[in-house]
Amino acid sequence: TTHTRTEHMADQVARIEAEIDTSVLSPNIVSKYKAAEEVVNSVLEKIVSLCDVGSNIAKLCAFGDQFIDEQLAAVFNRSPVEKGIAYPTTITLNENVANFSPLEDEEPAVLAKDGDLLKISLGVHIDGYTCTGARSHVVKGEMSVIFCLFSSFLGVEHVLRECVCLFVLTLSSRQSARWARGPSRCHGCGVCGC
Repeated sequence: TTHTRTEHMADQVARIEAEIDTSVLSPNIVSKYKAAEEVVNSVLEKIVSLCDVGSNIAKLCAFGDQFIDEQLAAVFNRSPVEKGIAYPTTITLNENVANFSPLEDEEPAVLAKDGDLLKISLGVHIDGYTCTGARSHVVKGEMSVIFCLFSSFLGVEHVLRECVCLFVLTLSSRQSARWARGPSRCHGCGVCGC
């Protein structure tokens, strides 16, 4: 009878496991992934909005972890579900690869400077289902904004030159001879100076 009891218990365990849908396509699990994704995206957006010249990287990392906890407190409250930080907030500067999270009392404090590339990474889990995310952000101070405007102007100027060159090339050979004076340099128009 011991053998039949063991078989009976194994059958019951198999039936219970079959009733619990643990596939990734289960609506319950998909909703956990979606909620975790929403938390990750909202925390990333909040951190990016706080990244200015002079921002303390350690305080931003601590804020990210605190904001994750606050956001997770608002989801899946009906049933006891384990949730929390799956990957702590890290903000890596410039040429460093990943996983930089300085201590808040570290001296000297690591501050974001104008033009720094910040790589922000974090992750959350809801009932063990994790979602991680990362975003790159360039810190823009006054000089960066001026440089971006100047770069945009240069880009527009280049596009306009290209348009003029193409326009000149489409004219008849007699008209293009009038437009393009001097030696041809790039497209045969002599206008763009490339």
